[in-house]
Amino acid sequence: VQSGVAVVTGSNKGIGLAIVRALCKQFNGDVYVTSRDVGRGEEAVKTLNSEGLKPKFHQLDINDLNSIKNAAAYFKGKYDGVDILINNAGTAFKASDTTPFGVQAEVTLRTNFFATRDVLTHFLPLVKAGGTDAELIPAGVFLCGVCMFSPGTPASFQRHAVCGDTVG
Repeated sequence: VQSGVAVVTGSNKGIGLAIVRALCKQFNGDVYVTSRDVGRGEEAVKTLNSEGLKPKFHQLDINDLNSIKNAAAYFKGKYDGVDILINNAGTAFKASDTTPFGVQAEVTLRTNFFATRDVLTHFLPLVKAGGTDAELIPAGVFLCGVCMFSPGTPASFQRHAVCGDTVG
């Protein structure tokens, strides 16, 4: 069993990729890109490798309960838990999108609330030593992520180094 692992959901692009980049530079442990699309996740890892960073990849689709359970089992088995969980995955429709509002609302709530809740349900028990510090990551109008840190994570990293405002 290895130690020292950070998991960032929805991290193949955008804010999630930037968080992985920062973690690779600041966190002393393995940092995981996760993505529902394996090809995009592996491409993100290649991009970061070209910058001299060494993230790892694990597939995770937060809208698929089996994918969540499989990822949680992987991190439990390989690392006996996680040190940092940053729940960044989410969705938002562009203002110009013509998808009916009801469909947009359903997809947005399913992903940004229910799927995020499912990730937390299966991953929070894995946060090592009962980590309780939570950080809010603003990620757009409809999105926010939750960072969970184990108590051993340095305070200088936890407070605003990568994440936004404290929520708990």
